[in-house]
Amino acid sequence: MKRMSRALIVAVLLFAVSGDAATIKKKDGQIVEGTIISRMIVLKRLEQSPSKDNPANMVYSVTYWLLPGKDIQVIDEDGVHMTKDRDPAVAVILLVASQTGTPPDEGVVLVEGLAFRGGEKVNFQKQWEKPDMFLARRVAPLNLNPDHVFTDPLAGPVNGTPTTYWIDPGIRVKTKQGEINIPVSEIVDFKQKTEKTEK
Repeated sequence: MKRMSRALIVAVLLFAVSGDAATIKKKDGQIVEGTIISRMIVLKRLEQSPSKDNPANMVYSVTYWLLPGKDIQVIDEDGVHMTKDRDPAVAVILLVASQTGTPPDEGVVLVEGLAFRGGEKVNFQKQWEKPDMFLARRVAPLNLNPDHVFTDPLAGPVNGTPTTYWIDPGIRVKTKQGEINIPVSEIVDFKQKTEKTEK
């Protein structure tokens, strides 16, 4: 895998979105068609298991997939489908964090995971002692199998600044009737949301 340039990755987060229409299926059966304006859509999976060192302590692991909104073609029961004619140079970001005792702080994970500092490797692993948190980041081009479908639970679009990030509860979509906000809670659940996502 070729190393992605810092400028290109930042562009994914900051540049205005344009692209072909996407379709989003809601729980009530309605299909919304339009351009996803939200820049990065987050899929999030939280798991927990006993610590190997001390089974009385729980270790919480959280996985975040950050997908460019403009490259999403379909969101339906099967998951998130990406466009087959997408720019292969545009990257997805994978963040994996774990912490003992309590789930990792989402704000810290997003700020550290989305910070592309000078001299820092694009792909990295970090370890903190207080709290006892581990974070790994992997950045890769969207050169996955064209039929690959992301099935981790949909969390929403990431928003914020380089010092503060959060996940919004709704996805902004530009339709023929105008711009709307679709609450994630109204979007259809994924059939495979409890299964392990293919890496």
